[in-house]
Amino acid sequence: MSKAFEIPICIPDLTDHIVKGEHFEATNSRDYHVYKCNWDQPNYSPVAVKVIGVLQPENVSDLTKRYNELLEEIKVWGRLQNEHILPVLGYVYGHGHLPSLVFPWMENGSLTKFLCDHQTLGRGECLRLLQDIASALQYSLTLIVISNVLVRQDNILVDSHGRAFITGVGFSKRLDEIAHKPIGSATLRWIAPELVSKKTLPTSKSDVWSFGCNMIHVFSRKLPWLGIRSEKIVGRLLAGHAPPLPSMSEDHVQDSSFLQKCFSFLPQNRPSADQTLAFVRESLMTEMSRSTKVLAHNHDKGSPAVNQHDHANGIPDVMTEFKRRVFDLVPPHLIDVDNMVLVSRDELITILKPETITEEDIRQCGELTVIHLLKYAILSHRWGKSEPTFQDLKPEGEGYKKLKEFCVKAKVEYGCRLAWSDTCCINKESSSELDEAIRSMFIWYREAHICIVHLAQTKSWETLISDDWFFRGWTLQELLAPVRMRFYYGPTWTPLTQNPNDKDDAKPGPNRAWEKMSWAASRTTTRIEDVAYSLTGIFDITITVAYGEGDRAFKRFMAELIEKCKEWQILVWAGGLPGCPTEPSCYRTTDEAALEMLKNHEISWWGEGCGDDDFSVTKRGVQVKLFMVPASINQSLWESTFLSRPPGRLMTSPLEKLVVQSPCLPPASTTEWAIGIVNYHDHDDDPNKGRLKAGQIYICFLLRRFCLPGLDTVRNHWKKEVTENILTVRCKRDFEKELETVWL
Repeated sequence: MSKAFEIPICIPDLTDHIVKGEHFEATNSRDYHVYKCNWDQPNYSPVAVKVIGVLQPENVSDLTKRYNELLEEIKVWGRLQNEHILPVLGYVYGHGHLPSLVFPWMENGSLTKFLCDHQTLGRGECLRLLQDIASALQYSLTLIVISNVLVRQDNILVDSHGRAFITGVGFSKRLDEIAHKPIGSATLRWIAPELVSKKTLPTSKSDVWSFGCNMIHVFSRKLPWLGIRSEKIVGRLLAGHAPPLPSMSEDHVQDSSFLQKCFSFLPQNRPSADQTLAFVRESLMTEMSRSTKVLAHNHDKGSPAVNQHDHANGIPDVMTEFKRRVFDLVPPHLIDVDNMVLVSRDELITILKPETITEEDIRQCGELTVIHLLKYAILSHRWGKSEPTFQDLKPEGEGYKKLKEFCVKAKVEYGCRLAWSDTCCINKESSSELDEAIRSMFIWYREAHICIVHLAQTKSWETLISDDWFFRGWTLQELLAPVRMRFYYGPTWTPLTQNPNDKDDAKPGPNRAWEKMSWAASRTTTRIEDVAYSLTGIFDITITVAYGEGDRAFKRFMAELIEKCKEWQILVWAGGLPGCPTEPSCYRTTDEAALEMLKNHEISWWGEGCGDDDFSVTKRGVQVKLFMVPASINQSLWESTFLSRPPGRLMTSPLEKLVVQSPCLPPASTTEWAIGIVNYHDHDDDPNKGRLKAGQIYICFLLRRFCLPGLDTVRNHWKKEVTENILTVRCKRDFEKELETVWL
């Protein structure tokens, strides 16, 4: 086959490295075939080659359509980076009419086949499969991908080690394609009722329903709705019936309770993907603790533990992973809650004895064995009087009483032998340890088994909203980082709720940047530099800590964030400077239309349809492509009205009027104005053009330059006008034009 259909360079060409060999056909469907081949790299031999099916290869339009679908799949699937989503290794020519994709070979095939072949799986192995699925689901929904992939049983594959992977089939489907696609009989066993009754778009909550169906599948080794024909499932769903639950032992009644929540017919009552993953992990850790006790009991009775490791120094891989986690993910000092003393990282090996972990522990629970051994509780609070310090951990004063109460809860309620508090676990006399604490705080809260929050000022639900904890800069990352939190208030440490987890999860990183900045908008810090330093963990950004630099810290932070973030929303602020906001409050807005657009990240992540995702920080400022519309101005004392100029004499103005309230705009006689649309639509055929659609509202910048003929664009380039509010404008008619590069 000729290479007329080229693939972007984002994945490698493996044509010269893939050997067809026996060319065993593993999967056959109308859309694609999967073959088992060999790669001349030992790490990935054998591999799976996915050959795209084309119904009418002689039909150019059909071939082109399938090629464009392939490019979309590569564009989306290739950007997914999660250990439980099957990675795209590359592509090859010569296997079909179009380039074929290469993936790691999954020895055990689909989840259904694996469960049929392994009828005696232990509970720990079942929970580990579900943890893999839940982890991939949480990751995909964090990126605002409404995946809907769990409704196909062949979209979950299992490798030779019994680990589950989600395939990217379905990630590249647009929502409008999903909405108009008929529901297949095979998917009815996994699909949420609202997708049947109301023909609505899939959401994160419909994915949780599908996850519940996978729980039934894994625990019972049988398909959901077993014994009920596909055509009758629709009637059951419409009548308000959920899939029958498998029989559970009294020890595992929590599984049935969680499944009932997954199968709520009100989507808002279902758990979130984060709560789903937290439940599975907690169940897996509980099962691991139970298995450990059984092994210890057998050992005490004289029965040898299964696969007990004989080496005195422990299993080498386990010891390596233990030390890696201790020095990379655990604070330098923790509290030994039994003795209320500080212990260092080096002392943890002696105290926790990782050498006692057995091969059976690893087989049952994998890396969670080490995580469980290192679990610690972490405290989030507002400092009070007489707090204990690293140098002075004396059992006296109100601060120590609070610390002691926290440690008791950590051990009794959450089974944590270790705990951490920012009052006494940081040696603030050591500049290196203080610097590490500021850089790593988010990670420490993220890795904690439980974050216990104490709201000292709260006396009841009525006084909750006024507690200082909700208005301080550092406590924002303490809210966002942990996977699991519990809130307690008042001197009696009354639990705020009876929930096992009081929060949904938020991933660190530059994604959803505008929304995260808006959360920080109303929070304050004692030191001005901490406005920036307290946000670094939330956005996974590293900057040098230099107290004394003042507001320059926030400018350095924003330069790093804009460079790392690829969402156009991060460029949308009010006030501050033309090329940089001066504080998080610049991202605050009460404009409902603007809020709806700024919080919609689906289009941003797909990398198409909305705005420039390739902006960058340069010496001239933030370089970004905008949809520029020339404008005239009518000025009064307090406000100015901008009218877009029609592109031709016989055309009408493409935009409705834009009213800006400001007494400080420069005079119209010496200024040229333009409206720069930020979230324009991509052009279907020309990447250098953008499109606006009639009736839609867009985020825009107001830009100006001197009205002096003869000046070159370097000296007289467009400058962003600082406005008090984020601006929006409505489009009057469909309009397309060349994009322009500006520097903010």
